[in-house]
Amino acid sequence: MKKTLYAFMLASILTGCATTQDKYQEQVTSNITKAEIAEAIDAVTSPLFAQLEEGTLEITFVGPELELDKLAMWERELADLYLMNVDIRWSLEARPDFDMITQVHLHADTCKFDGVFTSEAQCRRAQNRYVSMVNKAHFNNGLALKLRSSELEVGAVQRLLQGRTRIAEDPTAIVENNGGGSGD
Repeated sequence: MKKTLYAFMLASILTGCATTQDKYQEQVTSNITKAEIAEAIDAVTSPLFAQLEEGTLEITFVGPELELDKLAMWERELADLYLMNVDIRWSLEARPDFDMITQVHLHADTCKFDGVFTSEAQCRRAQNRYVSMVNKAHFNNGLALKLRSSELEVGAVQRLLQGRTRIAEDPTAIVENNGGGSGD
């Protein structure tokens, strides 16, 4: 239940961000216990994996004592996972639970995978290259095709408009540039 709530909160952040001239930014505050910290971090930040833009992630914990080495470990892991600048802070306050304040700043017209923004499609290709290089299983076996705004669909429409479609029912009836050989 809480994981769904956290994911919904950050998803709403990333889809309905407050815009300024050059970046998107939003803030979410969650009240959690010490045992829920790792789960809350994963739940709130997981939508960032799909983001293409460069940006920063700031998480502030307000509450009882936390181990500083855990904060540093989470900071490194999140920076490596999301390819973003990550800053995790902790502020001591005498109470039993924590407030976790998560701020996300995404910079418009940037690409965290190649540093140069030309288009969303170019950035997605850079993302695919990056994922295939850092994940040996993906490099060796490939990755399942995930379609969002599909270049394959665009290509199919272009082939249709140019009359280069083929119909699978009767491959012998295929004639180039006739719209598929249906005879209409």
